Amino acid sequence: MALESIIVMHINPASLGYGLNSISNNKYGMDIHLSSAAQISILSDKNTHGVLIVADQHLSGKIKGICKKHKQSCLHLGSLKKIQFMSISVRKKTKVNIPLSTLNITEPPKISIVPAVPKSGKKDKLKSFKELKNYSSHVLELCKIVKKQKWDVYKPQKDAVGSFSLIPGKNDIAVSTPDNIHLLNKEIKTSNRIVISNAARQLVCKGYKPIGAALILHGGNMQKNDNQWYMREIFMGVVEAAQLMGLELFRPIVTCDNKNHPGLELCVVGKKINESIAINESFVSENDFITMLGSHRGELNSSIYQQKIQKQENNKIPAVDLRMETRLQETVLQGIQTGLIKSAVNVSNGGLTMSLIKSLQNVEKGIGARIHLSRKLRQDEMLFGETQGMVIVSIGERDLMEFERICMTIGLPSTTIGRVTGDGRFKFNDVVNLDVNKL
Repeated sequence: MALESIIVMHINPASLGYGLNSISNNKYGMDIHLSSAAQISILSDKNTHGVLIVADQHLSGKIKGICKKHKQSCLHLGSLKKIQFMSISVRKKTKVNIPLSTLNITEPPKISIVPAVPKSGKKDKLKSFKELKNYSSHVLELCKIVKKQKWDVYKPQKDAVGSFSLIPGKNDIAVSTPDNIHLLNKEIKTSNRIVISNAARQLVCKGYKPIGAALILHGGNMQKNDNQWYMREIFMGVVEAAQLMGLELFRPIVTCDNKNHPGLELCVVGKKINESIAINESFVSENDFITMLGSHRGELNSSIYQQKIQKQENNKIPAVDLRMETRLQETVLQGIQTGLIKSAVNVSNGGLTMSLIKSLQNVEKGIGARIHLSRKLRQDEMLFGETQGMVIVSIGERDLMEFERICMTIGLPSTTIGRVTGDGRFKFNDVVNLDVNKL
């Protein structure tokens, strides 16, 4: 019988027989052909894994060819029919012939996977540090650390820099990878939400609308509950973030018995919103306003500053608000599209300070920045806290009010924190004063 489309179904823990019944959906019957009576057990064996494919007969050869190419086993089970009966035959002798209505049972409850509780050990108490009057030396030290970091980055072009690159021959398509992977594997689901949001935000700051994500999940022995739980948390964290940001997931790949488990590799793909608009991280003109998009909470937990300068380890990580993330990305793209935003940089590794320093790289001679940020936070929290969901943009004086109107309409917090200067210095409140050439 002819089908309108190909049906593909994952065989879940409810067994192959349950999957066959689900495919019938009270519309079709089926004839199952087996080569031996022993094969009947595969219908109820919950260890059977793979996918069920239902397609027109002329596609059978192609499906077998694909399986052979990728060294996957392929078992032809039978065919669908209009009469709503299931028949099972062994070597062309019918053994079973029953109406499908007798198999209409409710789906069994899903297995609850609970990880083993680790033995409670002595928790390291974080030291408290006295607030300094000057953080210039810490800024210089952290700047060196961040510059030395090496990323496992997808680089289609030799001149690709950092974790962002263009697809050769197609400048309207770009790929980015997260640059804050030091947060991975601490709070599993949250950290994976953070890294995919980070990769998408990098694209947005370059004027690319994120459209999809590719990912590889590395698992261990998947017979163990702990490993199953880790993989589910990783996957659900990415899926929840992708759904809220409207990203398509491109055929996720899962590896098993991997020494790097639990682990995640991902990249986000974006399409340029306007071919005629070029934007980067660097400040453009003296007297432009510097605006912070998002709410700075000064979270030092698991930050590069806490790990490398304060020499402390912490299993807590910053929070992430996915709904506010979508507003942030919409605001930045709209600001770029309308020509209001002159530069944009993602706040990530190293916090607000490192992002401002990025904006002071590759600028015209004499360009600097003067920042005045008042918050109920410590100076080091404002400087180095890696709060998620923030972007620093520069806006021309005439365009500031119009851009603030866009932020209010979308519902995104925005704060003007300083101006681009012509003195060639980076100043942050009264605690940092550095020559831009030394950064």
